[in-house]
Amino acid sequence: MYADLGPDEGLITRERTACGSKEIISYPLDPYGRPWSPLGSDDTLTDLTTSAPSIDNTGVSNKPPEVVMSKASSSLVESLKLSNLALPLTGQPVYLALYFSEPQSLGRTQKRSFNVFLDDTQVSSGPFAPVFGKATQVVLRDVMATLGSQIVCRSTDDSVLPPIINGLEIYSISNSRSGVAKPRTNNARED
Repeated sequence: MYADLGPDEGLITRERTACGSKEIISYPLDPYGRPWSPLGSDDTLTDLTTSAPSIDNTGVSNKPPEVVMSKASSSLVESLKLSNLALPLTGQPVYLALYFSEPQSLGRTQKRSFNVFLDDTQVSSGPFAPVFGKATQVVLRDVMATLGSQIVCRSTDDSVLPPIINGLEIYSISNSRSGVAKPRTNNARED
């Protein structure tokens, strides 16, 4: 888990959110004992529950629990914006982990595809489409973020469904490497 860290680095939790959830999730639903808080009320989002019998997270190194991946928040418009995040007052490098799983089996004419941005900078390696019954993650480390920063999932032109997000984690990195590295994307594309 959290394999992007160096041997002398540690993570300091700033926020861990289960989108679409109405209650706090922790052990035993998360076997690692991580508490996941609900996203909270937002008039621009709607909550979705998966119809998949289970969620495969074997390719996701941070192992978000299945219960987190079974619910999602979806935008009512073509962009999903998450603001008021637990980010530093001034620009500091942070570790962001974003989790996605398509909640429904899509028909031939349905497509959900989007890019992920931190403020105005695209941080996903390209557009991706969450997979039904499978977890995907986008991990960004050493990205500079401030209290006013927001995460934006923006639909591609050919997407007919709005963006979704199942969960997110935000950390400060203790003993962070100096400098800012390019964002890393893990398991964010359908192969």
